[in-house]
Formats: sequence, structure tokens, C-alpha cells
Amino acid sequence: MCAGASSEVISHHHALKATICLKRGFSIDRWKGGMTCILEKLPGCCLVTKLRAILLMEADYNAKNKIIYGVRMMDNARLHKLMQEEIYSEQGRTAEDGALAKILFYDLVRQTRWPASIASIDAANCYDSIAHAIASLIFQAFGVPVEGVQAMLEAIQDMKYFLRTAYGDSKGCAQSKIEIKYQGLCQGNGAAPAGWAVISITVLRAHKRKGHGATFMCPISKVRSTLAAILFVDDCDMLHINMVEEESVLETFVNMQASVKNWGELLIATGGAYKPPKCFYHLISFVWDRNGIWEYDQNHGKEEFQLSVPMPDGSMEEIDHLPVTESRETLGVWSSPSGNTEGAMTRITTKAREWVARAKEGKLRRRDVWFLMDCQLWLRLNYGLCCNTAPFEQLENCLRKEYCDILPIGGVIRSSPAPIRQMHKGFYGVGCPHLGIECLIGQVSKLLMHYGCGSNVGIKSKISYRRLLLELGMSFQPLQASFEKYGELVTWCWMVSLWEKCEKFGIKVVVSDVELEFPRERDKWLMLEFVRVGYCLKDLRKLNRVRLHQQVLFLSDIVNAAGSDLDERYLRKRPRAEKWSNIAFPKEKPASADFRLWAIAIRRVVPAGGLELRLGRRMHDGYKHWEWRINRREQYLLHYTGGEMNVYEPVSNSRRRWKLVVAGCEQETLGQPCSVRMQDGATVSVTATADPPVPEEKPRTIREVLGEWGGAWLWRSLRVVGDENWILDAIAAGTCLAVADGSYIKEITKDACSSGFVLECTEGRGRLIGSFPEASKDACAYRGELLGLLAIHLILLAANKLKPYLQGKVEIVSDCLGALSRITTLPENRIPSGCKHSDILKVIMIHCRQLTFTTEYTHVDAHQDEKEAYVNLTRKSQLNCCMDSLAKKVIWLLMGEELPAQEMLPLEPVAVFVGKEKMTSGSEDNIRYWCHRQLAKETMAHKKVKVFDEMQFEEVHWRSCYGALVSAPRMFQIWACKQAMGVAGTNEMQARYTPGHDKRCPSCNDAIETCGHVLTCEEEGRVDILHKSIDLLERWMDDNDTDEKLRDVLIAYAHGRGGTRALELVPRRNRDYLQLAQSMDCIGWRRFMEGMISKEIVRIQEEYLSQCESRLSIRKWSEGLVIKLLEITHGQWLYRNV
Repeated sequence: MCAGASSEVISHHHALKATICLKRGFSIDRWKGGMTCILEKLPGCCLVTKLRAILLMEADYNAKNKIIYGVRMMDNARLHKLMQEEIYSEQGRTAEDGALAKILFYDLVRQTRWPASIASIDAANCYDSIAHAIASLIFQAFGVPVEGVQAMLEAIQDMKYFLRTAYGDSKGCAQSKIEIKYQGLCQGNGAAPAGWAVISITVLRAHKRKGHGATFMCPISKVRSTLAAILFVDDCDMLHINMVEEESVLETFVNMQASVKNWGELLIATGGAYKPPKCFYHLISFVWDRNGIWEYDQNHGKEEFQLSVPMPDGSMEEIDHLPVTESRETLGVWSSPSGNTEGAMTRITTKAREWVARAKEGKLRRRDVWFLMDCQLWLRLNYGLCCNTAPFEQLENCLRKEYCDILPIGGVIRSSPAPIRQMHKGFYGVGCPHLGIECLIGQVSKLLMHYGCGSNVGIKSKISYRRLLLELGMSFQPLQASFEKYGELVTWCWMVSLWEKCEKFGIKVVVSDVELEFPRERDKWLMLEFVRVGYCLKDLRKLNRVRLHQQVLFLSDIVNAAGSDLDERYLRKRPRAEKWSNIAFPKEKPASADFRLWAIAIRRVVPAGGLELRLGRRMHDGYKHWEWRINRREQYLLHYTGGEMNVYEPVSNSRRRWKLVVAGCEQETLGQPCSVRMQDGATVSVTATADPPVPEEKPRTIREVLGEWGGAWLWRSLRVVGDENWILDAIAAGTCLAVADGSYIKEITKDACSSGFVLECTEGRGRLIGSFPEASKDACAYRGELLGLLAIHLILLAANKLKPYLQGKVEIVSDCLGALSRITTLPENRIPSGCKHSDILKVIMIHCRQLTFTTEYTHVDAHQDEKEAYVNLTRKSQLNCCMDSLAKKVIWLLMGEELPAQEMLPLEPVAVFVGKEKMTSGSEDNIRYWCHRQLAKETMAHKKVKVFDEMQFEEVHWRSCYGALVSAPRMFQIWACKQAMGVAGTNEMQARYTPGHDKRCPSCNDAIETCGHVLTCEEEGRVDILHKSIDLLERWMDDNDTDEKLRDVLIAYAHGRGGTRALELVPRRNRDYLQLAQSMDCIGWRRFMEGMISKEIVRIQEEYLSQCESRLSIRKWSEGLVIKLLEITHGQWLYRNV
């Protein structure tokens, strides 16, 4: 059959026979035989229960199953949006995402402090337990014809199972009896994964229809989302929490028991069943001590909370009820509801220890040790690291002992300074993976991938971020606040662990989609006011507990309607049943002492005489539940208390006094907020009335809508021809044509791309045209094309905002087929993992996929004006050529100019900035470089290392060193590390461990041999080799377009062997070269010869390359220089060792 695949005739013949079987609904006898192979699940474990049986089926039978079920049926499910968000075995999703969704669920429970439950349940033999009757119905429901279903299932029911072992193939076979037919889909069947997926969809939809699952709610916007489980093939975590209305622990248990029972019954109906020994659950609730500090309740010891699962025989079997602090492994990641990371950290150290033991026993070559560490050990350790919430210090020190054991078998002395072990190889470190930095990279990647999307992880991360914002209560951007100062005020969670690492390395996270703003002019964060009046961290923790209980966020929340004096309601404790805010705050039970401190603190913030400067006018209705509201025109005053509403009317002959007339009415929000003073039991006087909020002005033009979304840099050159809103009429008439093109000219600037776009009415109503550049390390022509298409989609979205029910059609044209294909095939709720330029695609996916009018995408050939006269082109092609020229013009205008700092896109939900660069998916190495650079700066100044002080470190062009060393052979990197860090095998180093060993240099037999002496040895032959090597460097410089003056200075400095200062070699009147000399002298000759070149060298050479129009990039030149210098130093070692 493999031979026939190369023939169209034979392939057509095979396909035709398979089609006949599918059309007629029968299986040929050849398909009814399979070879069973037994594989080890765990390497080296031969227990029968730990083996997996894979059935090798006929190739054409399996191929047609993959096509019909794995491709077409699954495409049908995706087309009709039936694929559930809870299923993580779907393409574009990963088990790691499922593990992170579980971690975020635990975080939300901890941040909310409401009862919740999670049950990890495992289905037994999922593929082999599927009942054919239910499978047939489900497959047909998902679009597979009954004949196609029959053709597959008939073969399985009549299958003859042969066995293959190391001793050969069996002669006999096992097969069904006439009375009992084999069921299941068989391990190894190409239809099995897809079959289980659609069965899971059906079961999940039925489960959710009965109301089971977890209800999540954003605490600010009150947007709700229901997620029932976390599914990955047969691994399932059932979730339950109700964020809309708090449940008791008993209610939570009862609901979880009902959910597990319902799921089990659905599973049994499909032919499956639970596997109780592999099932467990947690019941999570909280208690508070007398000091108002919460802790987990010990529910696992209470018999009334024992969970049972249904079995096929009708019985109920109990499963393990675990403490919330106990970690278990699910989807390959260890986690616990309490956030305890001990299990995950133990697993990491165990894997590393086992690998080191095997490496020691294997007698590997040194290069193989480092190769396997990068390609084997690290892959094992890195999985699930993005889910790890351990503090940075714990991650950093986790593998210190294991790395110490790796060094000797890798050729590095064990006593080398500990800080260099995890320093990146691009900074002359040993290059053992740094768990803390790699965890940060994984977390940033997941944040950029999911935050703002409608995925399971995206929803939970969005809610968790808002919970963090409310609990901190100090900034609209909590991840930019000081973790060192205020990290103890919040509950530890995944977001907080990310915050800790981002602050440590100066990484800026900007979140732009928070539905929160100050209610009044001159408003302030109440917690910052407590800081301003001088409260310490210990008192701030107490005040924060009371603030959360009182449901207060801003200063305006605790002042009266006039914004001038204290609302005295906040001096008393809020009753548990009352809500004082529209925002859902976490649950707290502060101690009496905390309330006494609170009363003093808010009086210090708002003195008895009132605020020195009262708050300004109301910008919106705010979030506070006002106890009193007044309507002077209708002459009523309303009092909201205890879930009821009391009505007052004016006392005759008084403008301020009101009397109670009706009590116990149903609550209804009317009138304007006001403040009152009680006169007697039934009479009050109004002391202040709030003015109506400033009316919100709705945008009237597309330009105004775009202005509300931020990202003004996209629209600076926007020009409109015709009426401002002509585009609305053009869309309605179906005459709107949109064209975009991008440009990237590496020879002008490698870190910027540009876009040009135009929207035109084919009937002459108007035109809208614009262009813009973007500075980015990810700049390329493809990104430019995507940016142009993004601009068009945002303009169309703005038109839709102006006219929400607009109908019509727009044709979008581009010459980039890849960009059009990517946009038209974007998934509904998430950007696929590893997708480039995810920031652009995410904005389009989230905001621009639900337009009320039709968008049609058309591809045109690029640069048609180069082959044919412009006047002979179609209008689409003409506009494409114009946009190409416009985009190129934008790039040319950047020549010689400083590139603008990269900014956020309009409506971009989250952005991560490393320095001035914005990160996207695929920017992981930029974060790695940034973080390791800071660690290297600290390490090289460490007392045990002493390579550079901070000033010297900043003079080196580390990007060139990093690029050169990362691309160099691994053992060359190890040598560079040992030489630069002074831990190479010199005689001085060997004498430390070998008594009587001669410390002197073997070449000159005079000086003590150190790593520094290797370069300065006066032995004649070594000096001669050094100068000849430098001459070869000069020849390389001549061959690689090096500035002649720069070449002469560098060569002369190298020949000087540290005895000549660079300042003596440069012209005194040339400012650039004076800076170069000062920088090189600061670095020193030895470090220069070890490849640590000055940043001034790169700057001068870059200017020269641009002037001489060389095709050589500065990156390639500078990295080449680093390698050549290191080769010179390495040559000294070769001479010494011969």
C-alpha cells in the first residue's frame, strides 16, 4: 500500500474501494483483524496494570477513520461552535493550559473566600468502554452518515485480536462471540480521539443543562460565565463555586455530590464508569480566628462531607476526601487548593536528581552531558513551570544541589561560585536553567495568550486580576505597584507571583480593560491615603481587612454626598446581610481592634472639620450603595435599609426636614444621593445633596470613537475625504472597499515596519486614508500587513459602534495571503499557542469578529505596477500599489531618525513591556536576555566572582556577547565561562586540591598561572602566537567591512597586551573615539580579549555600515568580533596544552 501511494491510479483504486464500503455501510474482512502491542506507560515498569495495549489496524481502515472522524466530524463540531471551552485535548489547547485553569480556580476561591469544591475523577478505559449504540447516535448527530458509522463499528465488533510480543506474533486470536460483541473504539484507532471528544461534548452539554458547574462572576462588571469542568481526554476535574450568591459549606457539598453523581450516570450511559481508586476531591471553606485572619477549615475530617460516586451496578462508592494542603498530580502538574507548592517543587528536584544519577552512571562525554541537560532534563522540568506559584527565591534555589552535582561531569569544577551556575551562557555563565526566570517567561506567555480572551484560562485570569486590584486598593495597575512594600496586603496567587517577578526585573505589565474609574474629580485611593498619613505595614493589613469588609475602595466611598465630610455610616460595622457597594469584595471578618483602628484612621483622613479640599463633581454614578436618595422635584426622600425602602416627605414649612410616611417598600433606585442627620425617630434633615453626574457625551464620528480606544499613534496621519461618516452609507450600500499593505526595509531599519490603509466608496461617497510606522523587535513585512488589516478592522468596528445594527458588506483586500488566511481562520476564544504577532490577532479576535455586516476578504497579487501600466490595473490593484508606496514612504522617513517607543494597540487588553519593547508570543528570548542581564550584573559584582563592577558592566555591549555565545558550540561556551570567571583548570586552581602541585605557568615557569596569566604570559612562543592571531583578526576585519580607524585602534589595543591604554591610541579631537577609548579602558584589555566588547565599538561600526551601504548587519559583525576575540584567547590555551 505504501508503494501504491506514489501512483495516482493505485491510490484512486484504494480510495474508491474505501468509499464503496462507507457508502454501503459494510466492512471488508481484511479490516477485521488487528495486532495488539503492549507498551510500557512508565519506562522500566512491566506491571500488567501499568501497560498500555495499542491495536495496530489495517492502514486504509485507520486512514479513512482519521479522515471521516478525526478531520471532517471534528471540523463540523468546530464549524457549529460545539467544541466546549472545558475540553483541553482540542487542537490549539494544551494540557498545561488545563493545569493552569485549575491553579486559577484555586486562586479565585482563595481570593473570594467563599466555599467551593473540586473533584478529580478518572474514567476507566475511556476508548475501550464506549457503547456502540450511544456512539452511533452521537456520531450521526455530529454529521457522520449512518453507513459510515456502521462501516467502522462493524469492524470493531468482529475484530480478531492477535498479540505481538518480543517472541513474535501469536497464531491464535481473541474475538467476539455471537451473543456478545466487543464494544469501544480501540486504542490505536484514528477515530478514537475524535469519538471520545464528541461524546465528551455531548455529556458536558447535558451536564451543564442540568445546572451543574461553577459560576464565575467579574466583581466589577458582574459579567458571568459558567464552566463545569477541566477535561483532558479521560482526566476530569469537576468544579463548583457560586460567585453570584454565597453558599454554605453544606450547600456546596450537596451541589458537588449531585454534580459528580450526574456526571457518573452520564458516563455510565455511554458505556464508561469511574475508577474510584484514582478519584479524589477537596471541599474548600474558610474560618477566621479572633484576630480576623482567615485559614482553611478542616473539612476532610468530617464524615458528613464524604463524597461518593455511582458505579455501573447501581452502588455508590466513596472516594478520597483530601486536605486542602495536600498536593496531587493532575495533567502532569502537582497542585493543591491552598497554593502549597511543596509537591511541585519536590517533583522538580526528584526528576533532576534521577537524571543526574543516570548521567553519572552513563559515563557520558562532557558535551553530551550539556546537550542532554538542554534537550532532555530541561524539557521535563519546564513542563508545567508556568503553573508554579512558588516565590522567586524558592525557584532560584530549588536545584542548587543538583546543579552542583552536574558541574563535575560537565567539566566545571564543583567549587565554582554558586551564582555563575544559573547565569545564562550568553553572559559567560555555566548556563544551567534558571527556574525563576523560566517560570516568569512561561507566566508572561500565558498572560499574553489568554488574558482578555473568552477561554477558560482567560476568564479566570481576568477575574483574578480584578480581585487583586480590589484587594490591594491602591492602583488601577496593581502589577505596577511596589510588591516589596505592599505585596503582603494581598492573597498569594498566580497573579501575585507574576507581580513579584515583574517587579524584580523591572518588567511593566499594562492592563487596559478594567471597568473601573474614579467616581469624582480629585478622588483618591483610600489605602494610599492611609499610607500618606503614616500607617505602617502592620496597621495597613488591619485597615485593609476592614476596608474590604466595609466594601470601600475610594475616598469618595466614605465621604458624604457633597464630597466634603465623612459619611458616618462607615464608622460602624457593616451588617453581613447588607451591601454597601456594587462591587463584589472578598469576604473578611475583621477583629474588634481592627474596627477601632479603622475609626481612628478614617478620621485622620477625613478630619472632623471636613476635607481641606472637597472632592469635585461626580463623573459617573459610582459604586457606592447610598443609604439615602432624594428627589426634590417629586418631593420624596428614600431610605434604603435592611433590604427594604422607607419613604419620607417634607415637613410643612421646612425645606430641610423630612418625615417618615411609608415603611417597608420594595427597593427601587430613584433620585440623587444625599446625606442626612437624624432628628428623632421619624424625622430627618438633609445636610447635603449630590449633583447629577457629568453626562457622558456619545461619540458622533468615527474619529471620536477611535479616540476613545487609545492607540492614537495609529491615527495621527488619518485623513478623511468627504463627510465624516460617509463610510456608514457605503457599508449599507455594499460599496465600501478597504485595502491595506505593509512594508519592511531591513536596510533602512531592522526594528520597524509600516502600514498604509485606505477605505474607499466605489460610488464616490468618500475616502479614508492613513499610514503609520511601528517600532518593534518583531518587525517584519508580515507584521506590517497585519497592522494594516488591524487598522481597517478597527475603523469598521468604530462604524458599527456608531450604528449598532448596521447591515451591508465590506470587501477587504490585501496582497498577503498568509495574513488574510490567519485572520479568517482565527478561533473564537483563544490565540493558538506559539502564534506569532498574537497582540494584533488578539485584538481582531476579541473585538472585530462580531460585526453586524458582512466582511469579504480578497487577495490580489503584489507589485502589479511593476509588470503592467497603472491605468490598466483594477481599482483594487491600484489601491494596493498606492498603499505599498505609502507604507514604503513611512519607512524612508524613519531614516536617520530615532525610532518611536513601541506603544499599545487600540483595545489591546494587556501588554508587557521589557524596557521600551513590547512583548508578543515568540518574544520569550527578549525576556530571558533582559532578566539574565540583570542577574549577570549582580553576579559579576559579587564578592566571590569580581569580574566587573556595575560601571564596567554597563560599558559592555552585552547583546553581541549574548548572541555570539548562544550560537557557539556548547563546550566552547563552557570554556568561555571558565576562562572569564576564573575557574578554568590552571595550575593555581589545581594546586588548591592537589597537595604539592606546582602553581607556576608551564610555559614561562615563572609566574603563578591564573586565567588572567594565560593571556599575559611572557613566554616567547605564546607571545608570537598571540600577535599572529591578532593579525588574523585584522584580516577578518578587512574582509567584513570594518571602519579603518576603528580597525586600527582595536588591533593596536590588542597588540598592546594590556600595556597600552586605548586613550593613547585614538585622536584627541574625535569625540566618538575618545568615548570609545574611555569605555575600552574601563572594561580592560583582558576582558576585551575575552570577547566583552565596548558598546561604543558597535555604535561606531553601525554608523559606518549604514554610510557605506554594506549588506552586512551590525549584529552579524559584532557577534563575529566576539567569537574572533574568544578564539584568540582560546588559542593561548591550545598552545599551553600542547
